[in-house]
Amino acid sequence: MQPRTVALEVVDSERYGMHDDNDWASVTPLGHGFVKVGDGEDDFYAISMYHQIHCLNGFRKVLNGHRNDSRAEHDAMHNLHCLSYMRQMVLCNADLALEPAFLAKNTDGRLTQAAYGVGVTHQCRDWEQVRSFAEENFQLWKGGTTGFAASEISAQLLG
Repeated sequence: MQPRTVALEVVDSERYGMHDDNDWASVTPLGHGFVKVGDGEDDFYAISMYHQIHCLNGFRKVLNGHRNDSRAEHDAMHNLHCLSYMRQMVLCNADLALEPAFLAKNTDGRLTQAAYGVGVTHQCRDWEQVRSFAEENFQLWKGGTTGFAASEISAQLLG
């Protein structure tokens, strides 16, 4: 599978808000974006897109005040990992779409350049096609059958 190229226009949406746990959960496929590649017990991998969604969802929960005091140190380290990981993924994807800029007042009253991004169309991979692939793979290994061969998944996902 080589994901199709699709257009995505950025819009303000009421879905996927700060308190929309069900919306955020609906983005993740069966198997949570993990795929089995080959026959070995340790031949599992995470599709990066779902790792990224996991990190964004974690940031959302932190901003909502969600905390588990018994896991505070783990959660802090996990958030630092996700912040570094997301920075690298943004750089990796290097989206070149141009977003109209405007002048806005910052918190101290000075004018500064800003961009909103709404209404801008981006060229993307078809995430619904990737989701279908992940769920089909999950059905194979969930039932005890083997997953795709490593060369197959590379050819299908990476083109």
